[in-house]
This record gives sequence, structure tokens and C-alpha cells, in this order.
Amino acid sequence: WFFYTKPEKDMIGIWIALEDVEDDAGPLFYYEDSHLLETKNPSDFNFTGSDNTGNKLVCNLQKKIKNLQLRQIMYAGEPFPVPQIQRLMNGLPHTKFANIYGPTETNIITYYPIEEISENQMSIPLGHEVDDTEIIVVSEDGKKQCLPNEMGELWCRGGTVTLGYLGMAEKTKELLVSSPFHNWSCKFWRTGDFGYRDKNGILHYCGRKDHMVKVKGYRIELGEIETAFSRITGISECSIVAVPDLESGNELYAFYSTKNDINLSSDDITSELLKNIPKYMLPVKFQKMRVLPKNSAGKIDRIRLKEEYVKIAA
Repeated sequence: WFFYTKPEKDMIGIWIALEDVEDDAGPLFYYEDSHLLETKNPSDFNFTGSDNTGNKLVCNLQKKIKNLQLRQIMYAGEPFPVPQIQRLMNGLPHTKFANIYGPTETNIITYYPIEEISENQMSIPLGHEVDDTEIIVVSEDGKKQCLPNEMGELWCRGGTVTLGYLGMAEKTKELLVSSPFHNWSCKFWRTGDFGYRDKNGILHYCGRKDHMVKVKGYRIELGEIETAFSRITGISECSIVAVPDLESGNELYAFYSTKNDINLSSDDITSELLKNIPKYMLPVKFQKMRVLPKNSAGKIDRIRLKEEYVKIAA
């Protein structure tokens, strides 16, 4: 993380890249950061992390820095589960919240201020493009731009988009493409993220291209199941892994951890999931873990889950 001051008088901001740790591993803010936040009283708080970051952030805001007067909180990284962001907003009623989005190759390219959250809302929109950015929604075959509410891949261009991968010319050529939709020469970065633009021009995230699988002929976005999982009382974090299967195409395994290590039966979880997703999207097996494995970026390590932990659930 780094600490910075703004030119305006008495405006101090802080940026922390949060890493998930075990609940008993210590405070969320390292290097006496909670003391720094209390004494400097920053006006802005920006963070990235996995979908478990919200639980820890809420807990620490309540226990360690109750009197913190934040002007706004902006978050990025993994999609923030709606129940957690709602809990955070309830705890900080005078703070503004925003969802910011941008793959590593593009930096931040959208911004969405969260005014309110409806009772049955399943996700937070990506919002509108930031300045000096253009995003188009393109069909999976790359031949047409999608209509409003039609899902496709998000293509982006702008001043923050990378020029390519160092020493990886072929991969750069695959993802940095010339637009067939413009009357002038311009390059777009294929993000690999799927979404749509609604009739009001607001962008919505549907999931990663490599997180979309087919089960018994149905196309399924794994993140949709994870979102439904996150709404279950007592769930701390979860990940859905697709394992190839000759009969169904893929079988879905659910790995999860719970708050305070409480026990939830598979029947209880299934019953709660069916309130938000159809039966064909249900995982075939559930595996509880104390902590889900993380990669170097602090996100749930799906590859490790698939390679190592699927054997446990099988």
C-alpha cells in the first residue's frame, strides 16, 4: 500500500491493496495502518482484493476505526458480493461508495456510484466509461457490436490501455486487435470479460470468458452461482469449479468457508441456492474448507482448487 496527500487542504487519502488472511492471522491493516487511519483521518479509501475482503473490511471498520470519517470508498478486483457492500454501506451511512473496474491491461476504465441497493439485487453495475476511454460490447465471434441487453465481450481502448505483453508477441496480437467497426484505424483490447450495456447505457458485468461453461446443454456463468452463494447467511467465501464430464459436459463442485467456522448442511445450502438460481446450475458436490487457497494477487486460486482439491470432493 502507499500513503498520499492531496493538494487540497486537510484532504488525505490512502490506498491499500488488501490481501486475504486467516481470521486469526492479525489485523486487516498492516504496519500499524489502523493507527494511521485513525490519526490522519483520510477522506478517501480505495481497495482491491478478493470477494472476502468485504467481510474483513466491515469487521475492522466497526472494531478498530469506528470514528473514521470517510468521504468515499471505491473498490475494485473481484466482484464485491452485494450483501457485504450493503452491510458496509449501512455501517458508514455518510460515506459515498463506488464500484471501479479495469483489467490489469487497461487500468481503471469504468466508474459506478452506488446510490442504493434494492432488496433482491444480485450484482453492482460497472457503470459508465471514465474519460479518455471507449468500451464496446462485441459478439463472441467478433463480427458485430451487441444490441442493448445483449451479452458480449468487452473491448476497450484509451490512454491507459497497455501496448502489449513484454516478449509475448503472439498473445499481444491475439488480444490487441484492430476495430472492424470504426471508420478510422484504432486498436482495442479484448478484455476476456463478458457483459452488456443496458438501454440506459450502463455497463454490467456477467463474468470471465473462461468462467463460462456448459452443463447439460445450458450455458452457465460460474460467477452467478458464486453470487447466489454469497447471499447465504454464514458463508464467508466460495468458489465454483467446473470439472469436465463425458455425460453432462461439466460437473460443478462448490468450495466454501463459513464465518466463525459454522456448519451448514448441503441440504440447507441447496435450499438457499434454489431461491436465486435454477436447478440445473446447482453444484453436484459441496466441500467446506477453513480457508480457500489464494494466489499471489490475493484472489481465490481457482487453478489450485481444480488441480488439488477436486480430488478431495470427488
